[in-house]
Amino acid sequence: MEETLKKRRSYYGMVSIVFLNAFDGMATFIGLKYGFYIELNKFLSIVYNLSPLLFLIIKVILPTILIIVLIDKMEDNISKITRLIIFISNVIYICLCVYHIILYAVFVFG
Repeated sequence: MEETLKKRRSYYGMVSIVFLNAFDGMATFIGLKYGFYIELNKFLSIVYNLSPLLFLIIKVILPTILIIVLIDKMEDNISKITRLIIFISNVIYICLCVYHIILYAVFVFG
């Protein structure tokens, strides 16, 4: 029973990573498009300058596919380190999303 609960929590954690990653990618894309963001990752900056569509594919779609595949391969016995990584990833993405919201509020209202 406890393993099933751990797997379900890990599953929900992975699903939330998918949505938070998508929000981060789209927020970054819109910020770059309207010129109030700069991409600090040099590789993604080059990709965006070459093709905004390719930027979205790399920033949103590929990680989403990877996470979906990982969810599909998830076993009942999930290690503590895996659960910790999922948790930390969610915390980081939540902070990034709050950062985006604050920047958008400043840009729109400030």
